[in-house]
Amino acid sequence: MNKLDNEYITKYQNYETGFNSITTDNKHIILWDFDNNSLKDVTECLIEIQKYFNLSNIYIISSRNGYNAVCLDKYIKDKIFWIKSLTILSDKTHDVIGYKRNGWVLRMGKDKKIEQILLGKQRACPKSNAHRILVETLFDIKIFKSSAFDDYTNVLFEKYKRKNKEVTDGKEKKDKIRNGIPQKSKRIYRFEQS
Repeated sequence: MNKLDNEYITKYQNYETGFNSITTDNKHIILWDFDNNSLKDVTECLIEIQKYFNLSNIYIISSRNGYNAVCLDKYIKDKIFWIKSLTILSDKTHDVIGYKRNGWVLRMGKDKKIEQILLGKQRACPKSNAHRILVETLFDIKIFKSSAFDDYTNVLFEKYKRKNKEVTDGKEKKDKIRNGIPQKSKRIYRFEQS
């Protein structure tokens, strides 16, 4: 590793990047965050919510903090919040913060991988093509593009600066972590990329 690479890593090691649920037409896909739950419990919880709302495929993703899930169906923000609120194991802090910030964010990272795909029967609900492309790229999978997908290609990304660790009495104080982003972290900027 050369000096330039080392400086780059040092400069950006305190940042996290995630993608937002919002779509170009101001709707949202469903992004869930599950901390400290087993894959079995998360799967059972999502199967029930998938049946109740007749959702299409749900992609369960493992993470260093637990599990995340993505459904590419698009709804207005209030309906997404309702779906997330009724998802029993969903991280309620993540649900509320996303609602207040006009979009839920999932951190991107090399620690993430798709663990399971819950096949849904819903085919006609409008879906986000931009997020389909992103999921395909991040996880090296192929998702069939049906006519239910829109034609948009822009995804909103957010970069966060992690708060420096606090030390008290020689012990490191741990911040609450939500999907890899400390709750007290500061959103630096949002940017769209196609």
